Amino acid sequence: MAPVENFYSILEVVGRWAPTYPILLTPAELASHFIGSFWVGSLNAHISGQTSEQSRISILIALSKKDDHPGIFFYGFSHGTTYNIIIGRNVQPTDKPHINLISYFECLSAEDLSHCFHLLAQGSVEHYSQRVLDLILSMIVSLDDIADYCRIYNVDPPRFIQSRRFTEADVRNYLRRLVKRGDKPKPKGQIYSDVLSKIRISRPAFDKVWKEEVPSSWRKSGAPPKKTRSPR
Repeated sequence: MAPVENFYSILEVVGRWAPTYPILLTPAELASHFIGSFWVGSLNAHISGQTSEQSRISILIALSKKDDHPGIFFYGFSHGTTYNIIIGRNVQPTDKPHINLISYFECLSAEDLSHCFHLLAQGSVEHYSQRVLDLILSMIVSLDDIADYCRIYNVDPPRFIQSRRFTEADVRNYLRRLVKRGDKPKPKGQIYSDVLSKIRISRPAFDKVWKEEVPSSWRKSGAPPKKTRSPR
């Protein structure tokens, strides 16, 4: 059985999910929606080694560099000055800015940052330079991130991860049935192999459910003790 990945780039999720997404969207529209969801925090996505919150700041800083964004314009680049951000189609420096931000983003209040992120969420893929768009689409989302997104937007999980992420309950029920039958039937590793033949779940996730569901006598390593025959 081919392994199922635990992490995907936003680009991979778009490519795999667009054909079956509950709402009819083009891949570009779905990518725009995911990026907007990332900005407002309803889809956690990560640059390597960063949290989703840190990644939003990193992308914001990348956006603020002098770049050719078709629909996002920052101006005001001197130390301590104000960035004026304009988002729209073919924006120009003379257009009225939507929001002003000081150039040192770490000095911004949470309210200012939230305002900025919600504004950026209104944009689409066509507003970004290719350099920054590639950076955004390469960000990583985990199966848990996708699950959280599905709960927030009340959509069914994509088919390509359903069999891995959304079956912990099935594993739990399977182990409960084994426990109810009595003695540990096989070593833990063999039970995990049996589970994998029916349900795709990572070993750490299986170990977590195992610890929560089986009795302490089952947690000992090795084969189960052989039953002895009663003397006649």
